[in-house]
Amino acid sequence: MDVNYFRAQVKGPEAELESVLIPQLEDIFPDREHHYWAGAYVPIGASRPDILVADYHPDIASLCDIPAPATKLLGCLKMMPRARVKTLSSVAGMKEKIVSDYLTTLSMVGVVIKHSNSYSLASHWRNILPTVISIELKVKNWRKAVYQAITNRAFTHMTFIALPSRMAERVKSEEVLSRFGIGVLSISEDRNVKLIRKARRSKPQVWPYYYRLASYLASDFKR
Repeated sequence: MDVNYFRAQVKGPEAELESVLIPQLEDIFPDREHHYWAGAYVPIGASRPDILVADYHPDIASLCDIPAPATKLLGCLKMMPRARVKTLSSVAGMKEKIVSDYLTTLSMVGVVIKHSNSYSLASHWRNILPTVISIELKVKNWRKAVYQAITNRAFTHMTFIALPSRMAERVKSEEVLSRFGIGVLSISEDRNVKLIRKARRSKPQVWPYYYRLASYLASDFKR
């Protein structure tokens, strides 16, 4: 699986884990019903997850020429059946003229639907990324990996921490993992990766972040 890097890889022990994990992503998550994409250090909100893996609908290419700020409107429309320009302007914190221009462009490419005096998100765009998975890698500070994994739940469906095998076995039953539904990947010294705790699926919580990720995926269609 090819991975799109959004910043240079930092040398260190986590980079070694990353080099072991990335080639095995397709084996770890084999049941893919859609097209899939992987990215490293993708800037989403205040986060830069170590690795993101996302399924996507091919229509995501419609966003490739859409300004990134426009995706905030998609997050707003995800949370309501229909909305007027004035409402979206207030919720998104944008001027009405800018919102109107973005919506016109989005409707032209089939991302949103224009009604008589309102707009709605096209049905398949409500689930344009059927599954988004994040993975945080740590060699020593597993608690920091957990904190980052919890943060990533804002825009993912499942989140994992990846640790050296001995540490992974030691922490896999920690209560915090059960509470937040975090999965655990174990990486052995002989470069084998095992899923030793499944993640619990949940809905993304911050939809503008979810659609910002969709924008990043779409940008790859221009390369």
